[in-house]
Formats: sequence, structure tokens, C-alpha cells
Amino acid sequence: MNVTPPSPSTSRWVLILFLVFFIGTAAWGGYVLAKNAALRQSQPSDDPIQNQSLFGR
Repeated sequence: MNVTPPSPSTSRWVLILFLVFFIGTAAWGGYVLAKNAALRQSQPSDDPIQNQSLFGR
């Protein structure tokens, strides 16, 4: 049973790829959430009570 550990350069590239993927998906998710929030805010609501702000009453 001669098991050799992965070379340090291989594990380094796997770590870098994982971080790039993780940061990329987090940035994309934040963009999608911000875009959806802007779309929801721009659409008027059917309920006039929801259209009023808390301090605008």
C-alpha cells in the first residue's frame, strides 16, 4: 500500500480554483439579488397600504 499524497502544486491549484468558483458564485448571487430587489421596488403594489413608507403616513 504505497499511497503518495498529491503534490503541493496540485493541491494549490485545486484550492485556487475552488476559491475562484466560490467568490464568483457569491458575486453572481449578490448581483441577482440586487437586480431582483430593484425590480420589485420599481413595480407598484396593488395594495395602497404597502405603497406608503413607514414614516410617510
